[in-house]
Amino acid sequence: MPFLFDFLRTLHASAVQSPSPASQQSLKTLNPQMADGNLGPGERRKRLAFGAVALAGAVGLAVAGVTSTFVQRIILFVFLWLAALGFFQAKEKT
Repeated sequence: MPFLFDFLRTLHASAVQSPSPASQQSLKTLNPQMADGNLGPGERRKRLAFGAVALAGAVGLAVAGVTSTFVQRIILFVFLWLAALGFFQAKEKT
């Protein structure tokens, strides 16, 4: 399972580009709260909570043994993918 998170982290890091210093300065002058990203603290908490709920759902499905068929494994993967998205978006503030 750790290889999945490493893979997703690598994909996410390669997709995220650093903003130029000029655009960072313009963001700070427009809205100081969102100078570090486009999500405020409330939205980050929502994304983190969403990731935690999706991860809990995936763990619940895995513990219940719902991984016997291909379709069930796809459903488990979707839960894990959504959890990773929630955690990465909260961390990166995007």
